Amino acid sequence: MCRYVHHVYMKKTIKPPDEDLLSGPEVARKWCLNPATIRRWRVEGAPAHTLGQGLIRYKLSELRAWRAQRETLLKQRHEVV
Repeated sequence: MCRYVHHVYMKKTIKPPDEDLLSGPEVARKWCLNPATIRRWRVEGAPAHTLGQGLIRYKLSELRAWRAQRETLLKQRHEVV
């Protein structure tokens, strides 16, 4: 039998709210979009994280970067045409 008590103090870390994993409907609500838009983006290659049992979550920072890159590519395509 162990007679020692170990106290573990966990340092509270504050992470930016963008780094939370959000569901598609949560992202849609935050950005005032239709949830179908988020699903379409995933099909088009938007970064997504698949958790157990098919749960799909997104990081806003990754989606922002993907959207910026996508908009740049779309602008370049329109300039060429």
